[in-house]
Amino acid sequence: MAYRKDLSIIGAIMAGLSFGSIPVISAILRDLEISSIEQTFLRVFFGGIFGFSILILFYFKHKSRLKETINGQLQKGYIIQGVLFVLMILAYLSSIALDVPVGEAVLLVQIHPFITLILGWLFLNEKLTFRKIAAVALAITGLILLTEPWNWENFLSTLAGDLFALLNGLIYASYILSGRALSKHRERIPFTLSISWVLAWSLIVAIPLLLPISLLPILPSISSFSIISIFTPDIIILGLFFATFGSILPYTLIMIASNYIESSKTSILLLGEPIGAIIFGALILGEPITIWYIIGGLFIVSAVIVTIIARKSNNKSKNIDK
Repeated sequence: MAYRKDLSIIGAIMAGLSFGSIPVISAILRDLEISSIEQTFLRVFFGGIFGFSILILFYFKHKSRLKETINGQLQKGYIIQGVLFVLMILAYLSSIALDVPVGEAVLLVQIHPFITLILGWLFLNEKLTFRKIAAVALAITGLILLTEPWNWENFLSTLAGDLFALLNGLIYASYILSGRALSKHRERIPFTLSISWVLAWSLIVAIPLLLPISLLPILPSISSFSIISIFTPDIIILGLFFATFGSILPYTLIMIASNYIESSKTSILLLGEPIGAIIFGALILGEPITIWYIIGGLFIVSAVIVTIIARKSNNKSKNIDK
């Protein structure tokens, strides 16, 4: 059993590093003049195919489990999360399309635990403790150091992209909270089945969501959309990398890790995502690793760890109350 736990820890770390490849692949696609909407469709398309494949597998192997998910309450939640999933990807990839360095983008995305804290406090009556407030303070300090607002020219040049990365954090927090609000309805549903429904619905809603956005008078690097341009051999291969290393592999590793180690520890180990993005960005894209990446990143990572510890302590207190 001990070796399985060790392997699970390694798996969680690898999952975080795998997530870190997303902005790097996006930057490569950006340099190939594939817009953020086209990149979003690519990732949603291959992820959706994977989701439908799992649903078909459940139909033939565990039909009774699949039938449990065919009800209005559950499907409504899956549709909402499918929509949020598409918008989340679009916001993230748009930040890369606007030339935000991949290390900066992925660190800015890490604000989602703090947005979750605030929204959970406002809408789900969750307690706002001293540790949580300290985490928010650390996160804000990290954001200030990371974006270097005193370097006015550089700050303005990436401001729009930084805002898209922060928007992704907001949407991701909404995605997490929507899942949390529906958690009681999903207690008996396997995680693989739930994520497959979300991936499947994200593909179904992708065109109705992305097409109107593509018609807006905004930058071509964000809004241009052509099915023909993205279904070429090179782009399809990159799209498969997107789906494999951005969704299928890390989620599978997370599922395995969650069987042997606590979710709070898994969350901390997944902080390999910004580290992986910064390393891949430096090695593959030649992006510099600045001192402010390191200092600001340390503040944000520390804030995430404090958030996770606070969440774990809150869960323990709830169990004691029971």
